[in-house]
Amino acid sequence: MASRARLAADFGSVYLGVTSATAANLLDDYEEGTWTATIAATGGSFSSGAQTKVGVYTKVGRDVHVQVYMNSMDTTGASGSLSFTGLPFAPSELAIGHIGLYNIGDTNAVGAWARVVSGGTTIVPYVNRDGTTWVQTTISAGTSRFAHIDIYYTV
Repeated sequence: MASRARLAADFGSVYLGVTSATAANLLDDYEEGTWTATIAATGGSFSSGAQTKVGVYTKVGRDVHVQVYMNSMDTTGASGSLSFTGLPFAPSELAIGHIGLYNIGDTNAVGAWARVVSGGTTIVPYVNRDGTTWVQTTISAGTSRFAHIDIYYTV
C-alpha cells in the first residue's frame, strides 16, 4: 500500500494525500509555542499589577488554536468591561471561541463565549444573563479569579 503522506527533502515538509510532490498538497507551516495572556479592564487599575498567564498555541498553515488557563488572579481595583490581550497571531476574520469564567465576570450568566475581531489580538468575553441578550462581560474585582480560554481561528 502506498503512503498517503510523502516527506519532502526540504526539512521534513509533508505532502498530504499524494505519492508525488504537488504544491497544493504541501504542508510546510507547523508551529507550536507559548503566548502571554494579560487580563484587561476598561476602568480602574489592578492593585497588584498586571495579571498574566502563559498559554500555548499550535499553528498549522493558516489555522491557529490557542489555550490558556488563568488561575488565582487578583483583579482588585479594576472595573468596567473585561478583556484579555496578547494573542500570538491576529485572525483574518471574526473569531468566536470558548471561554470559561469563574468568579471574574458577570454573576448569574447562563452562557459565555469569546470574540476576537479581524486583525485584532484582544479576546472579548460575552455573557448571556437572561437567555436572549448577549453583552460584554463586566469585570468582578477581587481575588481568586479564574478563566479558561480555548479558541480556534484563521490567520
